Amino acid sequence: VSIPVGTRPDEGFDLINGGELVGTYTIGKFENCGINTPLINSLVPGSGNTVDITVTNGVVAE
Repeated sequence: VSIPVGTRPDEGFDLINGGELVGTYTIGKFENCGINTPLINSLVPGSGNTVDITVTNGVVAE
């Protein structure tokens, strides 16, 4: 899965210290899940999923 991310509007990203990256992505339909495929596809796939990642320089961020 490839999820495109970037900074929020009017925010930057520091290559040394890190920062916050956000993005949205779509989960596609599942295949080869046996008899569970229709159930999984009725619950999981769709657009508008979000990701919010905090990147640091190795120091744990809370």
